Amino acid sequence: MPGRTQVGARINGEQIDFLCDPWQSLLEVLRDELSLTGAKEGCNNGNCGACNIVLNGALVNSCCVLAAEVDGGEIVTIEGVADGDRLDPRDRPPPVRHLHAGLHRRREGAPRSRA
Repeated sequence: MPGRTQVGARINGEQIDFLCDPWQSLLEVLRDELSLTGAKEGCNNGNCGACNIVLNGALVNSCCVLAAEVDGGEIVTIEGVADGDRLDPRDRPPPVRHLHAGLHRRREGAPRSRA
């Protein structure tokens, strides 16, 4: 059984060295080892995008990247986009009221089913 691998990467502008198992995903290391919990685990197969990060300038699903593969890389997570605890207004999701208003408008005029 292979030992842990030492990896060095620039994460959110800071050079960070960490140890990981050869089979650990970058998502697991970010969340469990480095406490960067902004990337979420959703589908764990690259379909949902909940774990998106920027790796060397490209948007990738961190659940599909082995942590050992990022040695020497540049990673930006949502924590790196935030200003402290606040996101830039361009990075915030739209207010919920707008989402609900849009759903309501789409349903207006739709036939009602009778139970």
